[in-house]
Amino acid sequence: MLDLGLFDSIQEKIIIETGENYFTKNLIKEFDISQISDSSLLLKGTITIDEKSFYPEVVIRLTDNSVSTSYCTCEDYNDFCSHRAALVFKFLNDQKLFLNDDNSLNDNNFKDYKRQIAKSRFFKSTHRISERYSVKLFLILDEFFNNELRFRLNFYKGDDPINFYTDISYNEKWDEQRNFNYTLFPMKDRLIIKTLQDWFEHIPEEDFLIPKDKVDQFIKLVSDFPELYVSSNNTKFEVSKDYLKPKLVVRYTEENGLVNVKFDKPLQIIDGNFHQWILKENILFPLRIKLPEIVWNFLYNDYIKLEQSEIADFYYDIIPRISNSFDIDFSGTVNLENASKYNYSFFCDYDGNITIKPDIAIYCDEETPSIIDFKFGSSENIYMTLYKNNKYYICKRNLLQEKKIFIILKQYNFTYEDNKFVQKDKIRFKSFLEEGLNKLRSEGEIFFSDEFKKIMIEKNYITVELNIEFEENEPQDLKIHEYYYLTNGYKIDSDSIEKIQSNKRFIEIEGTTTAIENYNEIRQLKNILASVALNVKKLPNQFITKIDISHFLYVYDEINKILQTSPDTKVSFTLPQKLEKMITVRDAFVKNQDISIFKKKVSIPNEVKDVLRPYQKFGFFWFHFLKEFNFGGILADDMGLGKTVQVLTFIKSLDSAKPSLIVCPTSLLFNWQNEINKFFPNTKVLVIKGNINDRKTFISHINRYEIIVTSYSLLRNDVEMYQIYDFEVIVLDEANHIKNPNTNVSNAVKQLSGNHKFVLTGTPVENNLIELWSIFSFVSPMLLGKFKPFKDYYVDNFSESRLEELKSRISPFVLRRNKVDVLKELPPKIIQTFEAELSPTQKNLYQDILIEVSESVMSRIRKEGLQKSKIHVLAALLKLRQIANHPGLIDKSYLEGEEMSGKTELLKEILIESVDAGHKILIFSQFTQMLSILRREIESLSFDYSYLDGSTPEIKRKDEVQKFRETDIPIFLISLRAGSYGLNLPEADIVIIFDPWWNPMVEMQAIDRAHRIGQHKTVNVYKLISKDTIEEKIIQLQEKKRKLFDSVMNVNNIFKNLTEEDIEEFFST
Repeated sequence: MLDLGLFDSIQEKIIIETGENYFTKNLIKEFDISQISDSSLLLKGTITIDEKSFYPEVVIRLTDNSVSTSYCTCEDYNDFCSHRAALVFKFLNDQKLFLNDDNSLNDNNFKDYKRQIAKSRFFKSTHRISERYSVKLFLILDEFFNNELRFRLNFYKGDDPINFYTDISYNEKWDEQRNFNYTLFPMKDRLIIKTLQDWFEHIPEEDFLIPKDKVDQFIKLVSDFPELYVSSNNTKFEVSKDYLKPKLVVRYTEENGLVNVKFDKPLQIIDGNFHQWILKENILFPLRIKLPEIVWNFLYNDYIKLEQSEIADFYYDIIPRISNSFDIDFSGTVNLENASKYNYSFFCDYDGNITIKPDIAIYCDEETPSIIDFKFGSSENIYMTLYKNNKYYICKRNLLQEKKIFIILKQYNFTYEDNKFVQKDKIRFKSFLEEGLNKLRSEGEIFFSDEFKKIMIEKNYITVELNIEFEENEPQDLKIHEYYYLTNGYKIDSDSIEKIQSNKRFIEIEGTTTAIENYNEIRQLKNILASVALNVKKLPNQFITKIDISHFLYVYDEINKILQTSPDTKVSFTLPQKLEKMITVRDAFVKNQDISIFKKKVSIPNEVKDVLRPYQKFGFFWFHFLKEFNFGGILADDMGLGKTVQVLTFIKSLDSAKPSLIVCPTSLLFNWQNEINKFFPNTKVLVIKGNINDRKTFISHINRYEIIVTSYSLLRNDVEMYQIYDFEVIVLDEANHIKNPNTNVSNAVKQLSGNHKFVLTGTPVENNLIELWSIFSFVSPMLLGKFKPFKDYYVDNFSESRLEELKSRISPFVLRRNKVDVLKELPPKIIQTFEAELSPTQKNLYQDILIEVSESVMSRIRKEGLQKSKIHVLAALLKLRQIANHPGLIDKSYLEGEEMSGKTELLKEILIESVDAGHKILIFSQFTQMLSILRREIESLSFDYSYLDGSTPEIKRKDEVQKFRETDIPIFLISLRAGSYGLNLPEADIVIIFDPWWNPMVEMQAIDRAHRIGQHKTVNVYKLISKDTIEEKIIQLQEKKRKLFDSVMNVNNIFKNLTEEDIEEFFST
């Protein structure tokens, strides 16, 4: 209990009880408390009794709970009084809000308590209501449309009007700090007075104008104010929040094609910045949509006379806008009708400059239009009106079309002057007559003056004669004699044809300018010939273009495409018999799949007559089609479709005294020997292998054999010994070995001499189009020309149209069939991707290496460029791929631990389940070290397996394949490169790609070791990927490369080389 320091006397009790009474009756009007030391609080207050105020102060000592000192303005007692006691009772009542249990001060609570006192004091000061005075607002409206909002503010004391400036004293209105005393007025008046004072910097004593940008704000402010009056009749009005759509009567009469309009407007309207307001029956309503200014131009006047040109705009533009806010009541009628037809017309004249006058032609149910003049391109008078036969015919201008016409004429340097277009630029004169008139004609009717007709250009078409003959002493070269004629038979000179080839439509014929209507088609024809020309000889009235015979079908087909799309273009061919036959055979055989044309003169060898499938027979005859015209080609059938047997059948059907040469990868030497012995057992076949002395002996005996088989690596070393021989057929198997034109192998095969050259490959394009050029430089060197022009045109300046052109050029010489199209009985192939989580050790190592190599690689690229950094990029990528497989590939210490690789553990789960279910499995990995790790894991599961990598000798390779195919061994471990071709393993029905390779075609070749002829089960392919590693990005790159292959075979897209951004993405975390 706080000690008040008083004696227990009657007088003291009266003081205490009186002070408590002051407190309980809320006579403490002001109270404040502050900390004056760590242990003392100062209490201050104002106590009002019978309109007399006292100001006590008390200091409370917290340490011993006593009153230290006190003071009061009263004179009753010097030591203590009831006013000071009231403060103490206030303190005792509130102390629990800011004192701790030990009577110490709680700082946070004390601050909150002080804030509450300050807030209470503020609200008390703002709610002192004396209500001695009040105000009323009067709205001043003078016209139908009030562009300004005026009010008058009247002041009252009670019911009596007073003058604010003379009847209220200065001291009453202002305090000592010159602040206005708003407590003189009720709360309902204060906000209005303060707003006006803020806006005008004084309180208006006369009519005042509300600023235009504050009209809506002020109306909203006074919407709840009860003392609103209209000044004209001193009646109260109120503001409604509901929208009003009032009635507006529109009266109009017609006289001699003119219309008189009158508005009945029993309303008054206020224009605000966002809304417009209508005063109706002492209620101020907002309009739902504010009317635009153009509408007020009509409504503002009581009476309007509409000219003919204004009538349509009024009824189709102004009235609909007014009806958004008013209910329109029409009085009177005007006979309006939409024109049956209208269009733009252009009158063309010539006075030294071409001038074009645009108008609108309106049809009023008549064949002859009425021409109406207007301001072209203007946004005014959108609707056009024609008064005829006591009717108003209406049409609406098309501003978008007018803008388009502006653009067309601007292209030919026309300027718009005095409502007509003028062309003063002589440079664009002919091009306008050539092109612009046709463009303008598509936008409307064109009329010509007699002067303009004199400059019109004669139109004509060109017909073409192409006489083709073989070059003497060069049977592979053709000479094309080109002749060009007008339709009247006039032979056109070569200079004029060159102008057309440079995209000029006009040529001069005997002093007359002639417009060639099919100039674009002639230009295309010349460009086709130029694209394949070996050379061109220009004579006065003809061109002689020399081409290789391999380009003939492309030229012939492309010219016929032009003729199909342009019936007015005529081209006649005069061909030698051999070319006529080439077209006939090609159309019947290749286009219509009719093999009967060959059956009479080519027989399928008896050994395979009943073995070959229909599509393989077609491939056999396709080889003969190319042979007949001395062409080479690419057999690009899907893997597993029997490319080997097709080309062997072709070779055996030739009955030639010359040997044929087959070049293949080393691993396929005995595979070719086995296939020859299998299908043609009586064939004399020589496999050239062994040391240099053995090979020399073999090569010296080549002419004793029908078929010679050797490898790319041996041919590269022995090519000089082969150059003395002339082979009947040269076949390159798995042509990816010559896809780089700069390798020794590519150069070696091009030195071989043979009558017919073919390539076998399931993937003629894997990475870029240069690979395709390299293959054709062997098969048909003239077809794609020299390397640099090919690269510049098709690679460096790639476009979809050029890719389409390339496909057309090579299509007669490439045959590709997919398994899904020709092997309907082949079971499906299901490819699935399985993600493996990295083991903890694997994950930590991967992240450490990723951070290390990404910083060093990207720094090197920025410093030296991507090209010079490639070897470092590849080394870094290799390390990341190895860790994604197994940490032991970069650090052998990790080989001793268990479950070090998440992917290896996933593989073991798949093997256990698959072997138990009786499946036979192929496992491919590109890392031989990884295969060694997998051998150890498979042995730990006690499974038997076969094994093959690039170092496996050919005899051993053959044994391993035979063991897998003919026994119950369930697993075959194969390195990706060594086993992606030359293996026939249809006994397997599960293929596992343990690690993804950059090139998806290599993976597809591996998969097709099982998915091929002889397979009777669904082949399940499992691609194992380590999650959140570079392997996921390799899958994305594979998709790009797959699109490249499709682009050449199906014309879709082309693969772009990796950029620095691609590399950065590989090393992103």
